[in-house]
Amino acid sequence: MSMLIAFIVGVVSSGLLFCIVVFLRRKNTKAAQTVAPKLDVSSLLEDERLASPNANAPPRVRVQRKSSRGRVSMPSVVAPLVGATSAPIATKSPVASQPPASMRRPVPNRGKPSASLSAPGRTSAMGWTTSLPHSFTPVPVVTLDAQRTKPVLARASAMAPALPVPAPPERVLVATCEQDVDRATALFEQGDPAEALSLIEPYVKPWLRTPGTCKSDSPEQSIEPPQGAAASALTKLYADICWEMVARGQQQSDFARCTEALRIVLSIAPDDLPARLCLGHCLINLADRESDEVEQMSLLQSCIDTLQAVTIPDPVPDLIRIGMLGEARCRRALLDLPVDAALLKDAEQTLREALARGAAGDSDAAWWLQTLLVVVLPGTAAEVAEARMQESMVLLRHGLEACARPDMRPRWQAALLRAQLEQIRRTQLNLASRRLRMRDLYNEYVQAMQQDSACEVLAAWIDVLCAVAAPMVGNAALERYREIDDALERLSRLDPSGRYYANTWMQMMHGRLSIENDAGKRALLEQAEAILSPHLNDTDKPLRLQASRLALEQAVLAMDDQAREAAYLRALDLARPLTAVPSVALPALGCAMKALLALNEDKERRVYDRCLRVIGPGDVESLGLLARSAYRDGDVRQAAMDLALAWQRRDKVLPEAMLDLWQAASRDWAEQAGNDEACGQNLRHLRQADVRRRR
Repeated sequence: MSMLIAFIVGVVSSGLLFCIVVFLRRKNTKAAQTVAPKLDVSSLLEDERLASPNANAPPRVRVQRKSSRGRVSMPSVVAPLVGATSAPIATKSPVASQPPASMRRPVPNRGKPSASLSAPGRTSAMGWTTSLPHSFTPVPVVTLDAQRTKPVLARASAMAPALPVPAPPERVLVATCEQDVDRATALFEQGDPAEALSLIEPYVKPWLRTPGTCKSDSPEQSIEPPQGAAASALTKLYADICWEMVARGQQQSDFARCTEALRIVLSIAPDDLPARLCLGHCLINLADRESDEVEQMSLLQSCIDTLQAVTIPDPVPDLIRIGMLGEARCRRALLDLPVDAALLKDAEQTLREALARGAAGDSDAAWWLQTLLVVVLPGTAAEVAEARMQESMVLLRHGLEACARPDMRPRWQAALLRAQLEQIRRTQLNLASRRLRMRDLYNEYVQAMQQDSACEVLAAWIDVLCAVAAPMVGNAALERYREIDDALERLSRLDPSGRYYANTWMQMMHGRLSIENDAGKRALLEQAEAILSPHLNDTDKPLRLQASRLALEQAVLAMDDQAREAAYLRALDLARPLTAVPSVALPALGCAMKALLALNEDKERRVYDRCLRVIGPGDVESLGLLARSAYRDGDVRQAAMDLALAWQRRDKVLPEAMLDLWQAASRDWAEQAGNDEACGQNLRHLRQADVRRRR
């Protein structure tokens, strides 16, 4: 029995001893965890965000650097969430003062890539000079504010061997930043900017408003300027590489990326004049490649804001700045509906200043000034318009003579041809004198046009041939149109896209319809539809407008009511989206109004009527459509006044249909108004127009 009792006591004692050992081990484990907790980087970053004055601001990340003696130096602050080196703020080198051959936009260096921004004492492709230390060895340690540095450093030092590098979405921390910058520098110097860009772009991505795109400014997309010398150097290296990519690629994405990079640079250094000049260049090129004209206006306005607020001491780059500013102002003004006279005046003054300072005859400043001079604003006197047209032609002739680049001569030659044609139309109102001037223009260019192979020039020459053929009848007209057909065949072989050919063919068709019988007209319209159909899905808005006009012609020649209604509906569908495009809004509204008047659709017609009146039409066709719309709604006074204004603007000559409508509207107005003075004046103008019609 005693042995049994001893055995039981032994078992119980062993069990109690085992439990005590387990309990002590668990207690020691908890104590150890309390002494050395595991570092949770994400929670530290979250604590830093809450502790900062601005809770919504991104947390600051401090990078620990090892000195040459192996000791940990003071942390350098880089924001937001980008590890980089500590370096002096970059300084600009002077802009090169060699005068360019002609006044054109600045062209990026296409030769050997310049030194990277992280190389000591080197000058970048954009004119910056900086130096970065190469002895930087980052340690994957994240610290917080100064008052919390010591405990965080102690815990991080204990856990450093096992500390994982966090990688939140779109946020790269400090472990490999400097190595990647050095590798990107080497690749850039070796002529591989694309690979260099792929290395450093992730570090810059948090600063971009809309990575990969360049949309218009808005308060929600404002840039938060990076802080610190290292961040400044990193962004300038990024901009330098992007600028080289622009020089090599010239694609929309290249210009968009470079624009974003330069915006960041200017957010750090607003007085960086080379960066400002390059940003203006990128914005204008983005506007060239943007199909949305509203976005074009925004880009051009951004370019104006970028360039107009500064003056560059060196006269040569300042001349480039003035030329780009004048172009941006001119294009921005011409996209407005109606054209803003004040903006147009500012653009003209800026472009004239560029030419006065020595811009070349074939510069962009000369090109846009001649484009601006042919714009006739409402209320412009005929003598003033004629003088401006003459000045425009002088600029075109000088530009053609000065242009030595074979790829740029066609635009000057084509513009000169069309300007000479427009001058004849404006100044030679007598039919006989107009025909003589057209013949002289034809004889001046006919030999040269047999050899010219540029699509722009050949398309302009076909416009001249169509104008020469317009007043002809019978065999003379048919002979001239055979010459036009030969020129169109040449153009079709030279134009791979088919856009020049389609536009020019449609111009020819509108003139040729006047000499064909109904069967011939229908055949022409079917051929025109086949030529236009491949382009209706493109972004070519003029061709879509031509298709709408074609549908209106088909409606007039339709054999039955069902086909006529379908053609008008097709014309309306093609014109609707174009009414929101500034460059073609006026003719598109005209097409829509014609279709709606024919379809007796009054609700939508009244909307387009108001739009057409807001634009302030100056052409006779628009005034005639507004008069028809007003008469349809019973506003005979407005209809009669619209037609009287059209009569005055067309040198007191109106088509028969418009005169008949004027008579009906004036008669009804007189019955309603009695002895109204305005009505009496309108009737006197109507009698003068009627007398001229009977002659």
